[in-house]
Amino acid sequence: MRVRLSTKVSNFEQLKSALLPHHAQLQQHPVYSAVKSQQHQKVFMENHVWAVYDFMTLLKAIQIRVTCVSIPWTPPKNRQSAFLLNQMVMGEESDDLDTGDAKQATSHFELYMNAMQEVGADSTAIRNFVSEMENGNHWLKALKQTQLKHKEIHQNTYEFVESTLKTATEGKTHEIASSFLYGREDPIPKMFQQFIDNIKDKSLNMPYFQKYLERHIFLDADYHRPMAEKMLMNLLGNESQKFQEAYDVAAHAIDMRMHLWDGIHQKL
Repeated sequence: MRVRLSTKVSNFEQLKSALLPHHAQLQQHPVYSAVKSQQHQKVFMENHVWAVYDFMTLLKAIQIRVTCVSIPWTPPKNRQSAFLLNQMVMGEESDDLDTGDAKQATSHFELYMNAMQEVGADSTAIRNFVSEMENGNHWLKALKQTQLKHKEIHQNTYEFVESTLKTATEGKTHEIASSFLYGREDPIPKMFQQFIDNIKDKSLNMPYFQKYLERHIFLDADYHRPMAEKMLMNLLGNESQKFQEAYDVAAHAIDMRMHLWDGIHQKL
């Protein structure tokens, strides 16, 4: 794990500025150009699919906090945050891919699983994890059981998921939103563009994977990142302690993404 010096922040501009060095380091990781063959692609996707899964967990965790998803229904206390959040959930959990056809709607997790099938990547580990939870097991127990069964997945990947799910289940609402924005929506377009450039440079035939990357770049850069930023601003208000907490959890989320990339890069 990387050692990170404590940084003090107390407003939104300081928060964004303090995270710039973290994002710059993330964008310089060698993993983006390390995929050089279909076999490399299999290894990458078998580990990266976990980040695709727990992305949705972060998003749904915020939805639970800022909207009403229980009975009896009560109006959301922060209507603007609820609106922004529901727009993002619709695009990530049931994306019609701009067809207007409900039959085409799919979650981006399922879109990624189709891309895995395209290159022959093994999705057994992530499917086992999801199945364990569907059968009623706590997520941490399911994760540990899957880790014991599937040593082919790098340890860093499991540590990344455990960190994300702890944030989603134990974090304060603004902490989860900060992790979602700065650990996912903000850096993803630039990260994924590097993967696309690498695919084209090496003439790799991965249309489904490229489609997944391009869809995320389009949605995140133009729509979801600005929405997530507005939502976080609403949740932070003017409380200096919240800005510090938002920074701490965001910096940790970026560090853990680097940790995930380190593990994948080692396997490649």
